Amino acid sequence: MGTKKYRRDALIEAGLLFSLFYLPGYLFSAGPPEPSAFDSLTYNFQIWVFLTPQILTVLYLIHRDENLGYRDFGIVRPGKKDIPFALFALAGTAGLAAALQLSISVFTGQSAGEEPLRQLTDRAMIFPVLISSILTGYSEELFFRSYLFKRLEILDKSLLPRMLPVNLIFAAGHLYEGIPGGINAFILGFYFSFLLVKKKNIHIPALIHGFYNFSALLLSLIL
Repeated sequence: MGTKKYRRDALIEAGLLFSLFYLPGYLFSAGPPEPSAFDSLTYNFQIWVFLTPQILTVLYLIHRDENLGYRDFGIVRPGKKDIPFALFALAGTAGLAAALQLSISVFTGQSAGEEPLRQLTDRAMIFPVLISSILTGYSEELFFRSYLFKRLEILDKSLLPRMLPVNLIFAAGHLYEGIPGGINAFILGFYFSFLLVKKKNIHIPALIHGFYNFSALLLSLIL
């Protein structure tokens, strides 16, 4: 396949995927789900049914790419050697999230986190919610920080010109949480981008993203 045609088709593919997976929610979302939605097994099952095909579709399209392989997108087999960095990155995420919460609360008087929007009150739902959180982490990191970030390399190989639009688009999807939620998503998104660039391993930001989401719901159950 010619280079020009490959680049054109890759960008069209990325645009179509975004339009299919995310654009309708961005344009027509009625807002966040009911705060207690995660207490429902049906709601969690809907998340699994919705996100699993998204993940598999992105993986299949990467598999079909004639010029790039899984490794180019950071899709590698995790190993024991990744654990120390992953734990360090997880601690960094917790510290960054806490700093963001404090900073945005001080400057705006509003919360930047997800706790007011989502709550978990049924302990029986802990495991289903964990699965939902991890699937969310993988679907968003795989599309935004891995797939879309790599596709934009066609336009510019520099890191910042690709990180900026990827994370602005990602943050736009969190504006239903208000401006503080968008700021929170944008900065954490940059951090997750850094993790992928640093280690070239999608599992690290995806799992950390998932555990970050899960921790917000778990805290709402405990506190």
